Amino acid sequence: MQRKTKTFEEGFTKNTLYRFLNIVKTNWQRFTALLSSRIIKDFMKPLTDEKRKDVFIIDDSLFDRSHSKKAELLAKVFDHCSMKFKKGFRTLNFTAFCV
Repeated sequence: MQRKTKTFEEGFTKNTLYRFLNIVKTNWQRFTALLSSRIIKDFMKPLTDEKRKDVFIIDDSLFDRSHSKKAELLAKVFDHCSMKFKKGFRTLNFTAFCV
């Protein structure tokens, strides 16, 4: 991103990124699917060989914020461990291992 030293190293500006994030018509599911497939194809595959097994772990964990009264995007979400609704956020974690 741009710094106060007036040097610019990236191929885009901070304003370009903010404008892209604020577009209402962006299909975020498609964007994240294409981004993750590109990361797997370009960065993960060259690190492995045929003898190794690729393991992908996708986890939607609860970030518990039970004691918060007001927070941006705070919602009631169902906790599968305690089988109760709690205040918090649902986080999506992606981990890749080569075994």
